[in-house]
Amino acid sequence: MPHSACMIQARLVSIATLLFVSIAGAAGAQTKVVIRSLESGDAVQVQFNPTEISIKKPVPWKAGATSQGGPLTAKFDGPGPATLHAQLFFDAGSANVSPVIAPLQQFAQADPATKRPPLLQFEWGTTFPTFRGVIEQLDVKYTLFLADGTPLRATVDLVLREAARVRGPTGTPVTVTTCDIDADCPSSQTCFNDACAPPP
Repeated sequence: MPHSACMIQARLVSIATLLFVSIAGAAGAQTKVVIRSLESGDAVQVQFNPTEISIKKPVPWKAGATSQGGPLTAKFDGPGPATLHAQLFFDAGSANVSPVIAPLQQFAQADPATKRPPLLQFEWGTTFPTFRGVIEQLDVKYTLFLADGTPLRATVDLVLREAARVRGPTGTPVTVTTCDIDADCPSSQTCFNDACAPPP
């Protein structure tokens, strides 16, 4: 093979190698979705980012009273809270997947002290719109098992209901404290995606 052809081939191999390393590095640095308690600081990082996320915002109107044959009037009573819908996939390989999803399930349980589930924040990097609220629904579907019934994989359908302030049957209401930097938060908290929370 002529020397010039060898040089071109070597350069092509080098470029292909650099592209492979670049792509592999980008994949390794993938930002994962985090679901964080703004009260305790506990955070759950998903194994696999969702392929779809839906945010639904109801805009309720009521039919107003009209005279016979008159135009129909729509009365606006104010917007309802938005809901975030996401499907999360968990795979524990050959181990029990239940402990992997248990921290997320814990977010749907009432805390013994507050008598309610915590106020949460759904984060995905810095460009996806941060969503704050409480778990309205958490459906777990186990999809793969060992012969003895041990679940290995699970799909979790998560629904968060928008809220900036929560309270239980008793106790003091908790409100989201917004921030730009850590200095905007109380001394024991850190700024996570514009909201203060205890560090994990």
